[in-house]
Amino acid sequence: MILTVKYQNSVYPVIKIGDKASEQVMIRFIHTPGHWTVHKAKIVREDQNMAVVNYVGKEMKLSKSSHPDLIIFTAYNRRRPSGGWDDEIVSAARKMGLNNPERHKNYEAHNPLPMVSNVQGYDLGGHRLNLRSHSRDGRYLNQNNIIEIGQSELKNPMLDIILSTENNPYHGDELFVETSLGKLFFKIGSIS
Repeated sequence: MILTVKYQNSVYPVIKIGDKASEQVMIRFIHTPGHWTVHKAKIVREDQNMAVVNYVGKEMKLSKSSHPDLIIFTAYNRRRPSGGWDDEIVSAARKMGLNNPERHKNYEAHNPLPMVSNVQGYDLGGHRLNLRSHSRDGRYLNQNNIIEIGQSELKNPMLDIILSTENNPYHGDELFVETSLGKLFFKIGSIS
């Protein structure tokens, strides 16, 4: 599924959404070196109040009241410089038998998504849209998932992405797509 942005009669593809794996959704920013994934954590054991999940090859306890959906958010960027925990995460990926364990050192974030009081849904973050860098290649264009950018939002448009789940719903009127984890809402804003 492709999300496109329309501005002044031109349509630009900006995001490709993959939902092939069960309970994992990939959000790929077209013409950029990165993508985000959200997926259900692998539960090792649980009781009524707590879940122990596999997190980077280790066990991590999560309170079900603050993490009701047990979802992990990962931001990946292949151009990310090496960091302090790279060897540890590559080793864990290798032990878990994951394909290409070296690529796991390119995480910018890899965290459980907490439910925040008085906030609807899970705010995955924002992505600055530089329409000059986006191709108008016809193979990416999908007339069903278009967000129009108004004149006031053009200077520095930002696309915010919110995951709405049954346990942590978001109620908005923005464009959304259904995924195996819930609805992904897309909001256009502007960076001042």
